[in-house]
Amino acid sequence: MYQPLLHHVLEGHSAELPGVGYLVPEIIAARKDVANALLHPPFLRINFQTTAPDSVTSTGMRSFADAAFHLQGVLGRSNEAYVPGIGNFFFQEGKLLFNQEPVAMEFAPPAPATRIVRTGEAHAMVVGDSDTTTEEMTAYYDDIEQTSTHDRWWVGALILLGIALVGIIVYYLAFRQGAASLGPLQF
Repeated sequence: MYQPLLHHVLEGHSAELPGVGYLVPEIIAARKDVANALLHPPFLRINFQTTAPDSVTSTGMRSFADAAFHLQGVLGRSNEAYVPGIGNFFFQEGKLLFNQEPVAMEFAPPAPATRIVRTGEAHAMVVGDSDTTTEEMTAYYDDIEQTSTHDRWWVGALILLGIALVGIIVYYLAFRQGAASLGPLQF
């Protein structure tokens, strides 16, 4: 009885259980564990809502009246109902709650993620928002190094020229003949 409901939700579609609520699937993205060099797979989390979800389109929503009727009957007799493959519905303080059945991770174990650095091979890469290759980036950085070291020699020369001019002016003002007529040198 619950098999069509399970398949519909596992395909990523929301399901309406009339009189009970809505099962809304949420896909949790894959995540990387850098410390352990693992890549964990994406998985599906099923959320239960008593009100209609805002983000659900009418094409993705399907009503399961027979499953809802059976679920209401089980919940009426005992305050807990188990839906195979989906989870437990139960009442707590007069409110209907849901616990998802644990996802079987043995079908999607984490994959080892080791970093591979290919220094001698050309390969495609993304830099910023553009696609390029390692050969183009190597040529780009070689051009930057050449222009930065060879085109900046004059900066040092200007600094040395400025120091020399300041030294000549101070020497001229401090030790020239006839400086007594100007008075003492003040800085």
